[in-house]
Amino acid sequence: MANLTRFDPLHLTRFDPFQEMFGNMLPSVPIRPMWERMAEPQIPVSIMENDKEFQLTAEIPGAHKEDIDVHIYENQVTINADMKEEKEAGMEGKMLCNERCTGKVSRSIRLPQDIDDQGAQAKYSDGVLQLTLPKKASGMAKHLSIH
Repeated sequence: MANLTRFDPLHLTRFDPFQEMFGNMLPSVPIRPMWERMAEPQIPVSIMENDKEFQLTAEIPGAHKEDIDVHIYENQVTINADMKEEKEAGMEGKMLCNERCTGKVSRSIRLPQDIDDQGAQAKYSDGVLQLTLPKKASGMAKHLSIH
């Protein structure tokens, strides 16, 4: 049976010019292309809205809830997390591959209406942060009489 491969007209998956040029000189040091180094980890979110509140769900796998901060100011929500590298218990040897993010990650989201920060709630479980953000009651429209 023939092996199927994905068509790659630019040969990006098979040819890495940096590794090709310098791989023989420094075989133990992996050299990553610049576009991979510039990519910063993001916190993916989904936001749902109803008449009373916003429901924001953010994926932050590998973080501990003590290392997550949520700040609310008017209609902006900022999520900060500190991703720490943890050593596998009982494992010894050389790391072959590590694609897990470490360091600080942050995400700010502006919502279409101000948030009542006194009624906001947060829950973190299994790498998913769930925020319940009640909408701030908007002021009643004031009718001005013209004199």
